[in-house]
This record gives sequence, structure tokens and C-alpha cells, in this order.
Amino acid sequence: MKQITSILIGAGLRGGYVYSQYALDHPDEFKVIAVAEPDQERRELFAAKHNIPKELQYESYEELLQQDKMADCAMICTQDKMHYQPVTMAMQKGYHVLCEKPMSPDKEEIIKMGAMAKKYDRILSVCHVLRYSPFFSKIKEILEEDGIKIRGVYERSDANERTKEGLSKVKGFIGDAFDTNVEIVENGVHYMVDVANGQKTGFFLDQKYNRLAMQRICKGKKVLDCFTHMGTFALNAGIAGAADVTGLDISEYAVSQAEANARLNHLENTVHFRQANVLDELPKLAQAGEKYDVVILDPPAFTKSREATKNAIKGYREINMKGLKLVKDGGYLATCSCSHFMTQELLAKTVKEAAKATHKRLRQVEFRTQAPDHPILWAADESYYLKFYIFQVVDEK
Repeated sequence: MKQITSILIGAGLRGGYVYSQYALDHPDEFKVIAVAEPDQERRELFAAKHNIPKELQYESYEELLQQDKMADCAMICTQDKMHYQPVTMAMQKGYHVLCEKPMSPDKEEIIKMGAMAKKYDRILSVCHVLRYSPFFSKIKEILEEDGIKIRGVYERSDANERTKEGLSKVKGFIGDAFDTNVEIVENGVHYMVDVANGQKTGFFLDQKYNRLAMQRICKGKKVLDCFTHMGTFALNAGIAGAADVTGLDISEYAVSQAEANARLNHLENTVHFRQANVLDELPKLAQAGEKYDVVILDPPAFTKSREATKNAIKGYREINMKGLKLVKDGGYLATCSCSHFMTQELLAKTVKEAAKATHKRLRQVEFRTQAPDHPILWAADESYYLKFYIFQVVDEK
């Protein structure tokens, strides 16, 4: 069999570790002879693995594709919205092309690439192999060692932030289809998780041990869970033996999920949910004279940028003031922020101001962060985002 040669444009995860791995596993069949990659460290690391000489290492695809044709094909592994130019240039130069999926987020570009492949009589293939990457293979191997069988993988790369990085939104099965309503158990609580349509990936695992911490103080208590989402804190309170639990969320869909989960755990007589705007509902509860042994505040991130932090502080101060007014003398407030820009010090200062404004004194019971499966990397400040306080609240006399 004749050895096929290729150039690589983009030495990231798929290009540098997935597609090109075939050349290392089957050197008689396939060889990568040149690479274009703007990141020097990636470029040099890839070149060393594939014995690519310095003169065939390029910073840009333009520089590489200006050279005479040097291989049979080109692997195009740039960001999604950057596929069109190198794909068309490579075909014009005489290369067959393997393009990582998706071909482009622009329908017109896809049509033009297909037409160009016909015009120049080139093979234009799109590769869908993420499920075979070392990352997914290793996860599957580790889980199988623990007796956990993988039914399938559902990709939720559909966050709006992807567009800022030049990436298209991707949502769907990787491999065989399966029922996307999945039952899980966490801290003794059963949940039905909708991985296809639920918020983000359908369930927030980063609060796992914070929810468990709340079980220790909720037995026999009257509990209010604000921004309940799927009812996670509320159900942990219920499973721990709380006397009465109310969960509030603005999303009708989230409330319906939470109610279903209450029934799943046979807690529907103790744990109740209501659709409401929390910021509007808390003053109404205070006006009605309601008081709770435990109030839990788990709001969405009020800021996702440094510039919006000032307004976010006002939001956190307001929600904590409203929450504190509903805590019985000697009761407990659990409050958190999931914004990287709302630092631990800034959140503590904001809660302290809220307590002063509502004539409450706070005794810190615990300070917690995100679960270990969301590691805090000291070289990446943005990885530390979740701050979680539990306070005992005492009225100023």
C-alpha cells in the first residue's frame, strides 16, 4: 500500500492528537510532513512527535499554502469559522482535504466548498471522530473499571460563549442515540435529568457537597430555597427531614422538573415549588410575615464581565438583604455566587453590608467552594468561581 502524505493546518486537540495519531500508529500508511500552527509551543511539540524539520513548520496556513504542493492531502483543523479559506486554498493548490466538523457555521461557505471540490476534482471529507479521541476513550475505560457502562454521549457545546471564540454551536448525539431523560442519584436524592434540553448540561454538579452540607442543618426546619432550578437544595433539605420546604424559580420548565423530582423521592407532601420572580417574591413574603429557619440563595451569575461587577454587587446586596429579612432569629442563611468576578472578599463584604442594613448579626458556620470535579487551577484565576457561605443569623437587640 502506498504511503499517503499530508500537511496539517491547526495542531489543536483534533488535529494534533486525534486525526494525526493515525500517522503514529500506522507509519507505513500515513505520514504528516508539514504543519501550520500559530502557537509556537503546539507547533514545535507536534513537529517533534512527527519528525517534521524546521523548514516545514509554519506559523500560518497562508505561508504553508504558498509553497508548491508537497503532499497528497491537507487536514484542516482550525476553528470552525476559519475553515473556508484554508480549505479552498488547499483544493486550488491540488490537495485533497479532510476538514474537521463542522465544515463551516455559514451555509453559503459550505455550498461553495462543495462546488469547488467538484470543480477541481478533489476529495473533500468531513471528519466526525471526537468519540474516539484519547479523552473520551480514557473516560470510558475508567468508568467501565468502576462497573459503569456508558450508554452514550450527548454533546452540549451550545453555549452562546462559543460564538465569541469563533466556534459554532453543536448539540446532539456522539454515537448511538439513547433516551436523554436520565435518572441520577446524588446525596441520596433521585433526579430525572434532561441532558438534551435542560439548562447547560442538565444538572449542576459543582454544588454537590454544598447541598450535602445543608442536609446537616435542615432536619425539622422550615426552609426557603430561592432560584431552586431543579429543586436540588430543596430536595436535599427534604431528604434530610425538613418539616416544610418551598422552592422558588422564575422558569416554569424548571419548576415542573422540580415537582417531578419531588414525586420521584416521595417528598411531594413536604417539598413544594412555585414559579416566581425571586426578587419580587421575597418582599411579598416579608410583608406577609413569613419567617424561615433556613433561607438558601443560589442565584445565577449577576456578572460575567469585570465591567459589570459594580452593578452585580448591588444585585447581590439586594438579594441578600431580602433573604436576611426572612430568616428567623437564630436561623440560617446559605448564600453563594457563581461568578469569577465576584471574589470571596467582595462577596463577604457585600453580605456584611446587607446584614448591617437589615440589622442582623452573622456567625459564619462554613465557607465552601465548588466540588472537586470543578478543580480550582492556581494558574487560571477564572477556574475559581463558586463561593458558598453558611451563616447563623441573629437579630440585633
